[in-house]
Amino acid sequence: MIRTIKILFFLIIIQALFSCSEKVQTEKLLGYFLNKHVERIKPMNKRFNKAIWASYSGEASFNELLKESNRTDSLYLTGSSTPEYYQNLLNSLYSNPSEFEILEKIEKSGLITDPLLRRQFGKVFRNYISIKNNWDETEKRRSELLDKFYDLKKRENSYFDSVTNESASSRSAKWITEFSSLTFDFREMLKALNRDVKSLGYDNYFMYLMDNQEIPVKSIDQMTYSVEQITRDDYRELFEICRSGRCNRECNPKGQLTPFQFRCAHSRMICPSEWNGIAYSKEGFIDLLSSFFASGGFVIDEIYKKSDIWYRKDKINNSFFFCVDFDDADFRIYSNSEPVAQSLNPMLHEFSHALHDQSVDKEVPYFLKTPHSIITEGVGLYFDSKVYTSEIVQAQLGLPCLEKNVFFRDFKNPSQLLFLRKLLRNIQFEKSIYENPDQDFNDLWWRLNKEYLFIDPAPEERLPEWMTSFHIIDSEGINVNYLFAIAFAAQLEHCYPDDKFAPIKEKVMKYGDSVPWFELIRLSTGEPLNLNYLQRSYKRMSSPNLLTSLTTTGTPKKES
Repeated sequence: MIRTIKILFFLIIIQALFSCSEKVQTEKLLGYFLNKHVERIKPMNKRFNKAIWASYSGEASFNELLKESNRTDSLYLTGSSTPEYYQNLLNSLYSNPSEFEILEKIEKSGLITDPLLRRQFGKVFRNYISIKNNWDETEKRRSELLDKFYDLKKRENSYFDSVTNESASSRSAKWITEFSSLTFDFREMLKALNRDVKSLGYDNYFMYLMDNQEIPVKSIDQMTYSVEQITRDDYRELFEICRSGRCNRECNPKGQLTPFQFRCAHSRMICPSEWNGIAYSKEGFIDLLSSFFASGGFVIDEIYKKSDIWYRKDKINNSFFFCVDFDDADFRIYSNSEPVAQSLNPMLHEFSHALHDQSVDKEVPYFLKTPHSIITEGVGLYFDSKVYTSEIVQAQLGLPCLEKNVFFRDFKNPSQLLFLRKLLRNIQFEKSIYENPDQDFNDLWWRLNKEYLFIDPAPEERLPEWMTSFHIIDSEGINVNYLFAIAFAAQLEHCYPDDKFAPIKEKVMKYGDSVPWFELIRLSTGEPLNLNYLQRSYKRMSSPNLLTSLTTTGTPKKES
């Protein structure tokens, strides 16, 4: 059992706060507390991360890990014992009344002004407040939901292999319907989350998430409005390509696209037909990635050795990056990929995450090493989009030019444009279900599909697609992060285009989360987040009606 810091230490702090108001002394004492706290947290974090990895790679039970890891609201766990052990361990760390009382006094004192110390304190103090709150009902419901969700996900490959005598659209519809049974569990989890954050002063859980991630809700409204205005006409043009049947003879040029046809068109943007048949050996695939990253001074050899990226039938069809331990430089990637051209995009994305964490300066304090989601996803999108947008990178990776593809004639990256529209839908969906968890989620989903994606299928085709999305079920607000991240990636590409990505190690990656995300965007690109670059990131320069600037209200202007 890990022991808490001795009460004597707290008496010293109390004495310092009330007998001496000197900022230097208070910051020194807080620094001592944080150092001791890191000593307690690091080994637990490492063991927990290894347990997560074991669950994905098949070395341990995935469901059992979920039952254990979702018992609390904190990442600071160990992955080798019972749920009760976790809870007791966390209580000893974060529920110690003496520690919380001291941290609360420090918070109210206003004496911590050093930027790095203040950011560390903020993260630790939020964990104390969070654990002080009672999340038992929420975590019970979350665990039950995710158990069922991942049990379905792990059966996906076997399901489609077993149903071969039906059309692809029919098989897809039946698979989506399998998830409808999770709706009640999802709704009850949302209600529990909302109840739990009321005591923390938030109207609903979405507001709590955004506050924890330093994203003002007003900025989300401004961002979604601006992106909607920028992308609407371009998306309508792209949608007409899908609807016209020019992309696929199976599409219906005279009627409304079905959801299945829409998903099919999107897959053809992500995996262009020009890439069909381009396959490699596993060694050749990794050599290609290694050479690409090496041209910018990055090395992926150790990351790959620890990773599990190749296809197995019983694996989940998704890709993730894991930081097991910063001190050991233990960074890994989980995927279920084949060594083919279509896998280059997701592997560039995940390896960039690993390289990002690998490049964090060793002097960055422990609690600030993990980059903010907006920053790390922005870097991932910056790298993975190059397979579509950069002829230089395409040549470097041995990929054919895409300009003759019907989706790519006017668009450099049509899948990103579609992704932006999906994010607008997802964000409005997420906000709304937390504001009113009693509403008809499926009705809301298809109303938003009509508004943002122009999809309005027959009633029998309005299936609960939203229940199949980890980014919605996970309830962690990642859709908002992605929206800001795409804009950041476009700004990075403007500053460091094509294969000129070496500077981002010093400009972006080394900071971890030691600088607020909005300030790091300014530091790395020379200006705050600027949507002027967004349209150029997915549309060709020769296209008509290319937007060049935004007014202060977010309304786009057209080129004269």
